[in-house]
Amino acid sequence: KKLAERRWLTLGWPEEHGGLAASHMMQVIYKEEMSYFRAPTQLGVGPDRLGPTIILYGTDEQKRRHLPGIAAGETVWCQGFSEPEAGSDLASLQTTAVADGDYFVVNGQKIWTSLAHRADWCILLARTDREAPKHKGISYLLLDMKTPGVEVRPLVDMLGRKTFNEIFFDSARIPRDCLVGELNRGWYVAAATLDFERSGIDRVMTGIRTYEALVEYAAQAGADGGRLLDDTRVRQKLAELAIEFQ
Repeated sequence: KKLAERRWLTLGWPEEHGGLAASHMMQVIYKEEMSYFRAPTQLGVGPDRLGPTIILYGTDEQKRRHLPGIAAGETVWCQGFSEPEAGSDLASLQTTAVADGDYFVVNGQKIWTSLAHRADWCILLARTDREAPKHKGISYLLLDMKTPGVEVRPLVDMLGRKTFNEIFFDSARIPRDCLVGELNRGWYVAAATLDFERSGIDRVMTGIRTYEALVEYAAQAGADGGRLLDDTRVRQKLAELAIEFQ
């Protein structure tokens, strides 16, 4: 909430939508510093993925309804893209959304959905034309996670953490006004969302900070008085990692 008060969650958004209209370089510097010092940033995919996508493709009503909650840090969004048989080949997704009057009826499954167990809303890619080529016939929908017929099952990792989830849809009904962009052309809207995600400078800085911690650990003496850093193979591997980060 403190980041939202300063408009740092929405640094690059236009001012009329609650942002600061910051330059690309200012956004890079902000993400570098916040990630390197492990400062809390955002929860969910609203500020850096969905918000900019709605600004580009959303209706005026969608902007009024969703952007303020994202900018205020009040609404948590997850991203329902991947499926058991559609990961890297995302266009092979099989979750369907069948038009029924003023609604789409959704059936299918998503997997590896980060924060779905805590999210208020979900960006959902679903197939709305099963006869079209796989990159076509996909639509981009906004799903209220409290919708009847939506079930979230957390995937617990070896450390007992719940980060990823499965989502199951059993005739969940989504209003047609939750369609972003044109019907059956959601692939192109999703491509914009993924473009916003892929900048990734924050993940690079997180990696650099972790690397520095690894070097510090390797320089410490163990119980036998020796150091990992004295091993030529360890030094070689650390050098290779340093080159990759550069």
